[in-house]
Amino acid sequence: MDNALLQIKNLYKKFRGVQALYNVSVNVKKGEIHSIIGENGAGKSTLIKIISGVVKADQGDIILKNESIINLPAKKLFNKGVSASYQENSLFDNLTITQNLFISSLYSDKGFNFSWKNSISKTKKILDYFGINNINPLEIVSELPPETRQIIEILKTVSRKVDIICLDEPTASLTEN
Repeated sequence: MDNALLQIKNLYKKFRGVQALYNVSVNVKKGEIHSIIGENGAGKSTLIKIISGVVKADQGDIILKNESIINLPAKKLFNKGVSASYQENSLFDNLTITQNLFISSLYSDKGFNFSWKNSISKTKKILDYFGINNINPLEIVSELPPETRQIIEILKTVSRKVDIICLDEPTASLTEN
């Protein structure tokens, strides 16, 4: 499929004799939203972790913008435009909301060139854009309730300029409000 942004072809993954993924194939065009639904243990999280480089596939291929990205490290995939939020929270509890949102921006090929002052302003803009006005960007993550931490985890993923966003059970710990 030539016009697919992301192609997953015949993906297989086995953990200690348990087949997590068996011959999975999916095509995603730019702007499309896909949901993967299944029982616990069906391989949903495994698929997202393979797409984002956290877990290596045993067999198959993943093509992003006509380039094979199968089993590349997570940092390289992030630089190629893949971002993911996992069911398990990946925030740094001892850092602020702003630091968590921009920690991946700290280092580039040109070394450390980062302004925390600008990142606080950017954090406020991100929070405002998503209609979240009751959170202080300088608040320490460990002091936040679980549902607010989950919101920050989601914002960390969706606020980046990427082509593919994977969310693994993003609303599991959110309250109805």
